[in-house]
Amino acid sequence: MSWWNEPTSQNSAPVTAGAASDAGLARDENEDAYGDLASQEAEERLFIVADGMGGHERGQEASRMTVAAVQDTFFGVREGTVLERLRRGLCEANERVYGEAEKRETEGSIGTTATAAALVEGIVYLAHVGDSRAYRFRADESQQLTRDHTVAREMQRRGALTAEEARSHPRRGTLTRAIGVEPSVDVDLKEIGPFRVGDRLLLCTDGLETLSDTVLREAVLGHSPQRACEHLVQRANERGGHDNATALVVHKAQS
Repeated sequence: MSWWNEPTSQNSAPVTAGAASDAGLARDENEDAYGDLASQEAEERLFIVADGMGGHERGQEASRMTVAAVQDTFFGVREGTVLERLRRGLCEANERVYGEAEKRETEGSIGTTATAAALVEGIVYLAHVGDSRAYRFRADESQQLTRDHTVAREMQRRGALTAEEARSHPRRGTLTRAIGVEPSVDVDLKEIGPFRVGDRLLLCTDGLETLSDTVLREAVLGHSPQRACEHLVQRANERGGHDNATALVVHKAQS
């Protein structure tokens, strides 16, 4: 599922975006979803990726339901700060997915990750649940903006694992937090700061986890947003394509 709108002006510099998503080589279905959503009334743009779980149609349903819920809530209820609106959107997604699971409890678990970036009046804001990621790339800086909500990464943060050990740990993909698995959800929120000319954001699902930071940086900085996303998904498949892979890149170009 995706929505694409004409780019909106952000501080007089054009903001362009691209996205690519693929089921990979080991799975028949793609449970990922993404969105690029623009307000018609204000300089606001919302980007989101979600990685569904629950198997085939149920994973697809969870991720697509989440993208729609965040869109509906963020643009439909403008009360509060940007971060409060993002939190409300992901909490609404949690209620919808959890409610659907309750109605169909005999069919097994259902849930999804979600990473959303709002660009409002030139400022980037993030909301995050799960192990999909957000990165910011500048000419002299690369930064992962989110932290993975997985058992292995929690162990790393406690000092029980090194970063390299966490990358290959058997529970690296075991989520400690997700949309739709509990009646409520704890959402990570962060104001990132100004989206400067030349900045690029990458939102991606964990199908890209086999790619090094160097590969991510070179692709995102070396190509247009759309070509960068296609290149990253292709590289993930070349590394085995063991999972669905989705990339969404946002670039603030020279005016």
